[in-house]
Amino acid sequence: MNKDQHIEELLKDAGGRVSLRADEKALHREKLLTFMEAGRKPVRSPYAAFFVSSARYVTAFALFILIGGTGVVSASGSATPGDLLYPVRLKVKEPVHLALTQSPEEKTGLEVAFAGERLKEFAAASSEGKLNTDTVALITDSLSEHLANAQDGIQELHEDGDTEIAIQTNADLHSLLSANQSI
Repeated sequence: MNKDQHIEELLKDAGGRVSLRADEKALHREKLLTFMEAGRKPVRSPYAAFFVSSARYVTAFALFILIGGTGVVSASGSATPGDLLYPVRLKVKEPVHLALTQSPEEKTGLEVAFAGERLKEFAAASSEGKLNTDTVALITDSLSEHLANAQDGIQELHEDGDTEIAIQTNADLHSLLSANQSI
């Protein structure tokens, strides 16, 4: 028999002879029940301060991006070919404007207007000598996309029974293209 087994037997023997009195048992039972009824008290995590402050930083960062992004998109409204914000205008501002437009008539009208703007911008950039291969590609891609979308919109208007609006929009598109035929 080793030392640990001997101690274990002594404790078992003492446990059989030693016991609590009835009043001690009642007192400990009452304390235990009171503790159980109180329920668990949450322990504050030592990392809670980090998460609270990081939530603030995330919110501040999101607001910064939102306000900054809105400012950039707003500033891109007057951008011309060759400007730093011109691609933002073509790739962000105009598609968002089109997405927020509800009626097919307005969308088709916007497509025609954007195509007209591309033609004017191309003429202005050409006369100012601002055209390079990237700018030409950007303008022609945007122009062809707006012209195709305008044609699709005119077709959709015609199919939906808005023939007068389709004819007027088609006439606007053809007059726009005729006026800028020299480009």
